[in-house]
Amino acid sequence: MTDESTASRKTELSATTMVEQVLAFVREHGGIEKLVEDHGAQSLIRVPYQPAEEGEDADKRHTYPLEALAESLDTAQAEGRTPLPDEVFPPAQLRGHGAGCGKDDKAATDMLRALGFDFFDFFDSLHDDESTASRKTASSDTKRVKGYAPWKPQKKTKVLLAQVQEILEEYRDYLPLTGRQIFYRLVGAYGYEKTEAAYDRLTDKLVRARRAGVIPFEKIRDDGAAVMQHNHYRDEDAFWGHIRKQGQAYRRDKLASQEVDIRVYCEAAGMMPQLHDICRPYSVPVFSCSGFDSLTAKWDLAQACQEAFWYQGRNTVILHLGDHDPSGDSIFNDGLVEDIHAFLATDVPHRRPSSVAPFERVALRREQVEEYNLDTSPPKESDGRTPNWSGTETAQLEALPPDVLAELLTDAIERHIDTDVYEKDVEKEKEEAQRIAKALPAPAKEGEE
Repeated sequence: MTDESTASRKTELSATTMVEQVLAFVREHGGIEKLVEDHGAQSLIRVPYQPAEEGEDADKRHTYPLEALAESLDTAQAEGRTPLPDEVFPPAQLRGHGAGCGKDDKAATDMLRALGFDFFDFFDSLHDDESTASRKTASSDTKRVKGYAPWKPQKKTKVLLAQVQEILEEYRDYLPLTGRQIFYRLVGAYGYEKTEAAYDRLTDKLVRARRAGVIPFEKIRDDGAAVMQHNHYRDEDAFWGHIRKQGQAYRRDKLASQEVDIRVYCEAAGMMPQLHDICRPYSVPVFSCSGFDSLTAKWDLAQACQEAFWYQGRNTVILHLGDHDPSGDSIFNDGLVEDIHAFLATDVPHRRPSSVAPFERVALRREQVEEYNLDTSPPKESDGRTPNWSGTETAQLEALPPDVLAELLTDAIERHIDTDVYEKDVEKEKEEAQRIAKALPAPAKEGEE
């Protein structure tokens, strides 16, 4: 394949112009995948470069296999950066073109950014991805997809999205799922590549799929921002409408009559909505302890435990869910258990802290990794906690199938409550809801004030 329109150029072509020519040629012919499909992965793109010296072939050209070009562009996109000249042409072919070849060569990067089109826009049209990494590293003037965005995914992406839809349907009772949960289901059920780069590519496609309306936003959960809002009302009717909705949604606090208080703490903030739905029937609250949490959050938990003990005579059971790795174990043991118990040793001096606030690691434990045959990875050597960790293989909480996770958490809650008391509360809830419904003010008729 040859770009004949540039064959007669008599001026030296810079590396920037060469890159621009190649990418323009790819775009004109329907994208890299279309070229590979039509001509084969080993077909060559030929682009003329500096004018021939005396006695040399006047039509001297650089050549580059389509397969290598596609791989280079994918690599640059996955790393969220602008592609460099040596990722479009082999370094030997760039000699004498006024550009460095190293990936850290700022001059080469600046030169590419001077092109007449946006490389990230090119990626969006060529590879149909919106790169999470590129959003973090792109400059402020880089154009990105915004709002609802039409999208024409390629064939292999459509196959992947169909698999995602099957997973969402299979676990419809546990929605929303996190991207990481979908990733592990794809790995287990469809042989999806188990690498962080593959996870990043999946995340990009899930972003584009939601923006395009292919997948409903509410079915997938990102680690979102916290929200604080006010209970203000448009007018008196709006207030009474709110009261009616509250009355219609009345639920009795199932923990109020129990001898223990229960809280669930989860390392992955994105799983909170899913865990909240599991815990709702038991009135058990769910908290996120992502990372190593804040001192304020840990002190608040210690205060809640000691107040439940002093004022209600109840112990507080903390059920924890986190990754099976050095950091996950450290978050549980050092970050929560030891710190909370240290506070309670002072606040409730005559009782053992472990009896005032017993902790239970619901998941993920070593035996569960083996029992459910979860995907594992070696611990990170860069993690300073690894040398003191007793495990040999790590696994993430989100590798557990959602239905298994729900069963483990439900069983843990029911082990700590009196089920007879719980069933009586359920019956009382029905009776109280009926009485509340009768007492609610009727909606104002249209035209009435």
